[in-house]
Amino acid sequence: MSASSCGAAAIDPQARLRRWLDLAADSAILALLLLRPLVWSGDVSDPANQATACLAAGIIALGCCRLALGESLRWSWSSIWGAAFLGWAWVGAVRSPLPAEAWSVWSGWTLYLGAALVLAPRLQIRRDLVVAGVLASILGQSLIFLAQIGWERPAVQAELAADPGVAALRGQAAQLVERAHLWRLEGSFLLANTVAAWLILIIPTAVGAAWLTWRRTGQLTRRATRARWAVAFLALLGVAMLLRSGSKMGMVAMILAGAATAWLVGRRWRWLAGGLVLVMIALTVLMPGLRERIIASAEARIGYWQGAVLLVAERPVFGFGLDGFRSEFSRVKAPLAEETVYVHNEPLQAAVDLGGIGLILLLGWWTVSLLAMRPRREWNLVPGGLTKDSSADFALTYPLDGPAALPVVAPAIVSAGLVLYVLLVGGILGGRSLTSLQSVLLIAAVAVLPAALIVWLPRFRVPTWSLFAGVLACLVHACADFHLHSEQVVGVLAVLAMAAAPGRWQWSPRSRLGRFTVLGVGALVVLVTMGTMVRNAPRTDLRERAQAVFTGLNRLHVARQQTVSAAYQEWTQAGLFAASAHFPAAGFAGPQALAEAAVQALVADAVRWPAAIEQARLAAQIAVVATLLWPDESGQWLPALSSAMAQFPHDIGLLSAAADIAYQRSLHEPDDPELGSAALAWTRRALDQYPVYLPLWRRRAQLAEQAGLSEEVAQAQAAITRLQVGLGLPAP
Repeated sequence: MSASSCGAAAIDPQARLRRWLDLAADSAILALLLLRPLVWSGDVSDPANQATACLAAGIIALGCCRLALGESLRWSWSSIWGAAFLGWAWVGAVRSPLPAEAWSVWSGWTLYLGAALVLAPRLQIRRDLVVAGVLASILGQSLIFLAQIGWERPAVQAELAADPGVAALRGQAAQLVERAHLWRLEGSFLLANTVAAWLILIIPTAVGAAWLTWRRTGQLTRRATRARWAVAFLALLGVAMLLRSGSKMGMVAMILAGAATAWLVGRRWRWLAGGLVLVMIALTVLMPGLRERIIASAEARIGYWQGAVLLVAERPVFGFGLDGFRSEFSRVKAPLAEETVYVHNEPLQAAVDLGGIGLILLLGWWTVSLLAMRPRREWNLVPGGLTKDSSADFALTYPLDGPAALPVVAPAIVSAGLVLYVLLVGGILGGRSLTSLQSVLLIAAVAVLPAALIVWLPRFRVPTWSLFAGVLACLVHACADFHLHSEQVVGVLAVLAMAAAPGRWQWSPRSRLGRFTVLGVGALVVLVTMGTMVRNAPRTDLRERAQAVFTGLNRLHVARQQTVSAAYQEWTQAGLFAASAHFPAAGFAGPQALAEAAVQALVADAVRWPAAIEQARLAAQIAVVATLLWPDESGQWLPALSSAMAQFPHDIGLLSAAADIAYQRSLHEPDDPELGSAALAWTRRALDQYPVYLPLWRRRAQLAEQAGLSEEVAQAQAAITRLQVGLGLPAP
């Protein structure tokens, strides 16, 4: 070969571009595995969530660039079923009674599944990065668990003791008390069951990697021996974190998935399947406390499922629209059932929201995906390693003691930088209860230490059976929880599922028009994602400013209801004054004008597309507290909320707030019959949407008696008697 041809080959721009795109794809794999579990937010306008959404959109654009350069898109029946489900979910989002929440869920599903789909070819080549990312994410999450034990829990307890207004904040009291006093930990997920869903998804991958290293025979170097112990330790650390999450259904799901996987792997392992099931039964029988907690958890879910079945019977084909259960559950809730916004059963949730069509598409998607990734072969170990009959999935791709190289170091550094940036923007552990120094130290540790582990770990593949077991466990758990509505779990689930079964067919654009079309699709995804981010960015800012107003007003109400220190009163006034700077319409005219400005801004934003129920509910909460503080001037609040009420006519949060405002006005002016009639009318509307809420029935009986409606009083008393008997309370 001539020197000129060698030089041309050395500087081939397409080959160089492909290498850079390969490094970018490897970085994307690690970033999804490391970063997505750290960002807890279902709010599309949250800065950290915006950053991860842009990352997913960028990965899709990256995949489109790779396609334009000759990479093939891998697809299968699973991809077809998934696309059909997402298409039907889009229809559900259009029909949703809660548009902002519905579009947030749909966009999250689409972005992260699309990102995993375009990464599928690279996931098959670099399964070693999947293993490294899983192990590193376990290390990062364990650091957050330690920070919760040592820093956050004591800080929350001190906050509750020092500020009586914190515990009185509606919607936060129960959460704060639970975080302060329960032994269960939730890490960056803020829900213990959700972190358990993530753990049972990735623990089998860590176990598979540990199994692979410990079944390796022959002479090992010191570094290889250390790596073997490190992988085993991280797998056990994941199990310990699962135990500390306290998720009963998560543990049961992992045991059942492990038993099913052992049964499928081959006859030699079926004894393990039976053993796992026997262990689960023995623990349930021999530990009464565990058995009682499982029964209590099951009873709570049965209450949710009964309501969901009633809703499915009302609209069995098309459902109520995405997130429709959240809007309709109070109407069919049983007296003893707990409050919830999710069914705690993803197939049943799909039936309520998307109807029977959505249920069939979801179950079909799950079935073909699991069939595609199920383990099919047995393997036999010999002193030299694995036999020739073994699947390549169980073979090491690099020497166990091989040095780290650019294809590992560069993605690790890039992923660490992304983690550091997003956590600095969005905070960690919900941005609460840690000092600035503690937050910085924790963020630095979570960004740097997992990346260092990735560089240090040897490069090896993971058995397909471990990926299958994790996905199966996650889907089994989804039949008793709602974590598929969490992007933290969906993002990682999509990566592991694609790594296990990337697709049987390939497609790549052949013509110039096809390549330009693919590039255009990638650019469009990025532009739409960034446009949505820009459009919705003010929402989080407004909600934070309005939340500061609500906090100040609530503390002011607490100060009027009980004796507080002078320092507490000064703190409350200073907080309200500072909040006034964020609402120029209030003009520093006092707390009442501040409340008016916040309610007006929230309601105007709530009805803007996509309509946001959280903005409307916060406006209603501010209006209720303002009514308690200034009853003489409470006539303005219901008209101020009218447009939000028209947008969300069946929301029980808004209806109950309107009923509270009208009732407080009637108490303040008992001689005005019109106010009593208005309070009774709002109470009836609220009870139509929440017919098992006992305090509202008692209020209805009182208002009806004041209005001289004896027949309605009798009906209300009969309803009160039925509810008290159903709740196990003494009859009136």
